Amino acid sequence: MSAPSSRARVRISCASLIAVLAPTVALGPEASAQPHAAVARCGPQGCETLLGPNADTPGDIVPALGTTGLAYASWDRAASSSSKADTVLFCRISANFCTSPTALHLPSPAGSAGDPVAPFPVVGNDPKDDYVVAPRYAAGDVVVWESVNYGLSFGAPKTYTNYADGTDVDDVLLTPFSQTDNFSIGSENPSLGYTWVVPQPRV
Repeated sequence: MSAPSSRARVRISCASLIAVLAPTVALGPEASAQPHAAVARCGPQGCETLLGPNADTPGDIVPALGTTGLAYASWDRAASSSSKADTVLFCRISANFCTSPTALHLPSPAGSAGDPVAPFPVVGNDPKDDYVVAPRYAAGDVVVWESVNYGLSFGAPKTYTNYADGTDVDDVLLTPFSQTDNFSIGSENPSLGYTWVVPQPRV
């Protein structure tokens, strides 16, 4: 199967992590103000959605392929103390919008050494296969979570130690020259890096 042709990505600021959705995406009523829940305000020109407080990285949004009115976002939430691990969050933005982002827990090391540069959502060749890919500069690795049901749930994280270290990640893409799902990561600072991650096959 050839890779899908359209994989547009949008990056939103971590200051408030707000996504502005076009009016063609019909969102539900305003979500209750629960911790980490997304809250939407809708008007004639679209909807403004607070995806989550205390974001420690920008949020990246990609459209879900093979289905309409659905997009995926992921970002990192800062830990309550420097000795604890951050939490990666994944959000399905749909007709019901995202009332409860999925928390993805990072493997060791805990603290700042285990913080991701930024987590990126990636849609696989089969649209039901979705990933969150999180390069980590201090740990020198890449953490990958996999979903096989359109992002409704994720398996345990897998760690790959072949990250071309960079304090900034420009993008994470499904590798175009492979028939299986693997990832190309562009990074920079102090040097320009390219990382190719080939996930372990599912068992």
